[in-house]
Amino acid sequence: MVAVGRRDFIKRAGAAGGGALLMAPLTNFAARAAAGDLKKGQGYGPLVPMGELALPQGFQYRVISRQGDPMNDGNPTPGIFDGMAAFRGDRKDTTILIRNHENRRRPGEVPVVVPPDMRYDSDPSYNAGNTKLVVDDKTRTVIESFAILGGTSTNCAGGQMPWGSWVASEEVFDDGAEPHGYNFEIDAYASGPVAAVPIKGAGRLVHEAVVWMDGALYQTEDRSGDSALYRYVPDAKPKRPGDLAASTGVLEARARARYGSTTFIRRRSR
Repeated sequence: MVAVGRRDFIKRAGAAGGGALLMAPLTNFAARAAAGDLKKGQGYGPLVPMGELALPQGFQYRVISRQGDPMNDGNPTPGIFDGMAAFRGDRKDTTILIRNHENRRRPGEVPVVVPPDMRYDSDPSYNAGNTKLVVDDKTRTVIESFAILGGTSTNCAGGQMPWGSWVASEEVFDDGAEPHGYNFEIDAYASGPVAAVPIKGAGRLVHEAVVWMDGALYQTEDRSGDSALYRYVPDAKPKRPGDLAASTGVLEARARARYGSTTFIRRRSR
């Protein structure tokens, strides 16, 4: 069992490569709170209607992709956009986006279409997944897009891994032709659809978000009343996309906190 203080947890999370952008504001907030220097922010001024969004004066946005837009693989862009991460492109002046589509097997959803042998579940009603976009940094336009993971369900959040992958998390626990409730790792630099291999060592649960920190994959759960904070500790440190799914290790769950600390106890292992 390991005890991690709340402030130490926030600081270490902010330093983690996969969560640097997300956690930096929280790290700064924690530092100011510890110094007793909390002040009300000035804000950016009133919101101004700018078409589809209302933003403060001086801010801009551009829509680069919409549901139904044709992709390079010949299929329409799925909708129900959710978690997403940006990666430095492997071409000059480009950015790669890997995004979730939180399809929930409901009527009217635009499915994520990948070849049948690349799907996780052969049941066609499981039509969630992920798409990849390559964006030109200068023109802010999409120069390539295609489905990269398919056959999953309710791809909600997830997390960016420091070795160049996105972990997509299923926010559901049910059964089709395959059991659902897993994380799936996606190589951000893949040139086509990747095999949908669940990270079974990280557990089957109603996943929300994940972050890699200090040799462990920390995971949140989206359930009412009995959610837990988990961490999966692989026996060997992952170095490349796919290592998580192939790994074995220990899955731990957060025990009741005492005196401001967070204690993890071994829940089960693979």
